[in-house]
Amino acid sequence: MKEIQKISSIILISVIGISVILTVLFYFGGSVPETIGTSFEEKKFTSLIMIWGAFLLFVALTITLTFTIINIFANSKVFKNYMIVLGLTAVLFLISYLTASSNPLPVLRLDKMPSPLMLKWVGTGLNAAIILTCVAFLSIIISEALRGVRFLDK
Repeated sequence: MKEIQKISSIILISVIGISVILTVLFYFGGSVPETIGTSFEEKKFTSLIMIWGAFLLFVALTITLTFTIINIFANSKVFKNYMIVLGLTAVLFLISYLTASSNPLPVLRLDKMPSPLMLKWVGTGLNAAIILTCVAFLSIIISEALRGVRFLDK
């Protein structure tokens, strides 16, 4: 186990070092000559730091998803809970999709109207957000009420 910690520490220190160097280059490396003095002034190392950020995001997502999938299939209880959550998510989006409308809002007066399919999926996302907000709000109220009941029982 010590060897894994040592390797992890070396990788972490390397990533932090590269990030610090790129940050210093970004802030103190100057601007692209064509953009100096304009409202769209661009730093010289913008693309490099964007690529580094995307790389770090990709690595983090890969590691997170890999260990999550390993954990799901390694434990049958976790797998069962995961399938329940996946099923509830599918039901949520099915209900959201079925209740969404593909009609444009009457106030929209655009030259290029969104397609009915696009409007349907936007409505699906809005409905899902509303349902999840209501579930979260109700969960807070119910958990606080149950906590209060347990407090009164003592």
